Amino acid sequence: MTKNFIKISLIVICCLVFAGCSNAATTKRIYLSGQGRFDAFEWDFKCSGGQNSGKWATIKVPSCWEQQGFGNYDYGDVDNKQKSSEKGFYRKEFNLDSINKQQVKIIFQGVMTDAIVKINGKSAGPTHQGAFTAFSYDITDLVKQGSNLLEVEVAKMSANDHINASQRKADYWVFGGIFRPVYLEIVPEQLIDRLAIDARMDGEFKMQVYTKHASVTNKIQAQIETLDGEKIGDLMKAYVLDQGDAITVTQNLNNIKLWSDEIPNLYRVKVSLLDKDKVIHTVSQRFGFRTFEHRNGHGFFLNGKRILLKGVNRHCFRPESGRTLSPQDSIEDVKLLKSMNMNTVRCSHYSPDKHFLDTCDELGLLVLHELCAWHKPLHESVGRKIVEEIVTRDQCHPCVIMWNNGNHSGFNPKLEAEFYKWDIQDRRVLRNESQKYNKLPMPADPKLEPIDTRFYPTYEKLERRVKGKYTVLPNECLHALYDGGGGAGLEDFWALLKDSPVGGGLIFWAFADEGIMRTDQNNKIDVAGNKAPDGLVGPHLEKEASFYTVREIWSPIQIAMEILPENFTGDIEVENTFTSINLAQCKFQWQLVDFAEPDDREPGYTVQSSGSVKGPSIEPRDKGILKLKLPPNWKKHDALMLDGIDHQNNKVWTWSWPIINRKDIYSKALNNKTGEVVVDEDNPFVVYSNDLTLTFDSKTALLKEVKIKDKILGFSNGPKLYAQPLIVRPTFNPEISYRKEASSYIIEGRNLQEFELVRWTIRPNGIVKLDYEYSLPKGKYDYYGAGFDLPEDKVISKKWLGEGPYRVWKNRIKGTIFGLWENQYNDSLPGERFIYPEFKGCFADVHWMKIATKDGDVTLYNANERTFIGILRPSQGIDPKGSAWFYPKQGGLYFFDAISPIGTKTKKPHEIGPAGEKNKAGGTIIKTVYLSFSK
Repeated sequence: MTKNFIKISLIVICCLVFAGCSNAATTKRIYLSGQGRFDAFEWDFKCSGGQNSGKWATIKVPSCWEQQGFGNYDYGDVDNKQKSSEKGFYRKEFNLDSINKQQVKIIFQGVMTDAIVKINGKSAGPTHQGAFTAFSYDITDLVKQGSNLLEVEVAKMSANDHINASQRKADYWVFGGIFRPVYLEIVPEQLIDRLAIDARMDGEFKMQVYTKHASVTNKIQAQIETLDGEKIGDLMKAYVLDQGDAITVTQNLNNIKLWSDEIPNLYRVKVSLLDKDKVIHTVSQRFGFRTFEHRNGHGFFLNGKRILLKGVNRHCFRPESGRTLSPQDSIEDVKLLKSMNMNTVRCSHYSPDKHFLDTCDELGLLVLHELCAWHKPLHESVGRKIVEEIVTRDQCHPCVIMWNNGNHSGFNPKLEAEFYKWDIQDRRVLRNESQKYNKLPMPADPKLEPIDTRFYPTYEKLERRVKGKYTVLPNECLHALYDGGGGAGLEDFWALLKDSPVGGGLIFWAFADEGIMRTDQNNKIDVAGNKAPDGLVGPHLEKEASFYTVREIWSPIQIAMEILPENFTGDIEVENTFTSINLAQCKFQWQLVDFAEPDDREPGYTVQSSGSVKGPSIEPRDKGILKLKLPPNWKKHDALMLDGIDHQNNKVWTWSWPIINRKDIYSKALNNKTGEVVVDEDNPFVVYSNDLTLTFDSKTALLKEVKIKDKILGFSNGPKLYAQPLIVRPTFNPEISYRKEASSYIIEGRNLQEFELVRWTIRPNGIVKLDYEYSLPKGKYDYYGAGFDLPEDKVISKKWLGEGPYRVWKNRIKGTIFGLWENQYNDSLPGERFIYPEFKGCFADVHWMKIATKDGDVTLYNANERTFIGILRPSQGIDPKGSAWFYPKQGGLYFFDAISPIGTKTKKPHEIGPAGEKNKAGGTIIKTVYLSFSK
């Protein structure tokens, strides 16, 4: 859209809005910018430094100017003295008809970082300092009928060192620009300036109405109604007693519908300012009846029921636009968070877009709202103003349950009272992690007991804390760098919190990898090394494995049954972890399915039978029995799949249990081919079967080569023992033998250096059975198992029946579903190539896996329980810290009997729970695998 077209459109809008507006009672809003990143307007712009600087051009507003090709990029942890400090100069013409004694305000929803605003060459007011809060100016006396000129000078670095220290010295990208919408509001001279609402679960409604220029001849009337317009309760009335004082109206209602994260019922109140009986101004405000409270020693309660906060830290962010978002981005984020079965989001570390809070109200997500101060607290001289801007804009949102007074050591105790000063609800103000980790951060008000929000506890420290007397809510926890943290360790942490009377919840770090698309680097995504790729989802919201682990562990419907018992009759024990929903409000849908075979062209499954059943009557925090009525022949099918559907018809999780056993699978494979085994006349370690040639090492019994017709597969050089630490026998006496047995041929090695036994049974149909035994001394191991070489450059794809589609670690087993999966080879690289699910890694409960290579296919049938199939070596990201994984450096295809746990950026695996401990082993391990090779 061209600049001229926008200017003409704005004139038309203004003419329509102001025609007869002198009698209008509602606020008129005219956007001078777009409302988000998708509908931005073009303004004139000049940048003082960096890309495309020193000349007038055009820029989209709202936007971060770096993402429009101007200025320089900075990550927040760089010293402020080294950060770029360019300024941006904006110009925008707009037209007004006569305003007929109305007032005109200009509102900026967010500017980074200092803003000097002029209208027609004159100052609109003092410089606004602070990036993440809305501000406004009364420009009635500065505008004129016809053409007007808006000029804004934006300084990326603030003139206030306290602002720079608290907002621009941080662990996130820092930008410059008018990054949120700009608009005019046309209001009467006497007006309602703002509202503050406290609506409780018992139906008590209290509202403070703040007016401007009203007099004692004015009065207020207010009516509560549903969003459909149905009036609720009586009309409330009150007189203006003194100019500038808040007018308070109250009412007690019966039979109201409560707002919660599970059932987000909203109401609306319409408030009018009257001069005698004439309405001169009317505003409308959505709200919800709800009570959120903290009870000392008992945790958090929503509407009288205990609630555990299940949440994540979220930045306002998209790779293409930085901090500039649109309403549809907020909807996408909230839906994604809710789909992880979360109920809480922490706005790290600044005020979010208003449309984000609107969406949280509508869809049901609790919000921890935060004052921006990373490690350096805001000085009270500027902090008071910013706290006022935060609370007065957002206090009517029922989703906002608590305020965070800064982050890490960014807490200023002198600002705590400011939150209570402006908040009619007296929401609790949290103090986050203190500088000394072992010292519990105390509230500034000595009458309040602390809430223990200390960040990144070890399992041991969390275990101590949940045995104490203060509510425990780690506000940053299980740092999800690369593939670590997040879901890894969650099951152990969550067990401590949910079983403790002082467990308050857990807030992950973080929601999404904060990768910015660099306009100065050919749109490459930059995550600042290992500083920003710490999300449960990727920069474009790609779902990572931990996303699904969190979803399963935090599902409000819990089923502990891991395998179908022999005497299964359809009864399944179910636990209800909702806050207020009875499972009778939910339903379950089951399917009996048969899976495709390894050689079938189309992967997937066929539904053979299905049904739906209403959930049993189970109250929150109770358990009960779900009864499925399966057909008599249900055991003939491959698997039982079960979907849990909540009261809003959302699927919370899918459980899947194999019915078919492993022996049935590989027995079927053994009988589906015919042929004969031929041994080379000159070399008994070269064996032929149909088009297959197998060559074995005569001294070690290792498989040296697999050839299909004239193609040599890279699959070779095994089995070899892969363990960390690797333990091999210093003395051994290999015994190699070969023999015919019926129609099969057997090559056997005993007393080898790594294995007690390796036995190959080559069948006439080309199926190869591998039996092996090895022993480990008692000890602790990162991983152990047997493996083969598999060249990565030859691999095309894999298809498997087992848990998937994501890889697992020892302390992140949950989050996968038993089924038939397939994915093409990818080389996902943490922090650089965000491709999910990752191809490489360890996969659980694999019954069979077919690996396609450029030279042929390898299909394995796993006859063993509790064995993980590892394929290729996953790549590590830059400086992974505690989230580094342990994995063999050679090989390519592995049959792991134990796999490595994974840590977080700040903690090693053993520090985040028992599941993160190394594997304890000792004794003899006996395994069987079947292998098939095809062109």
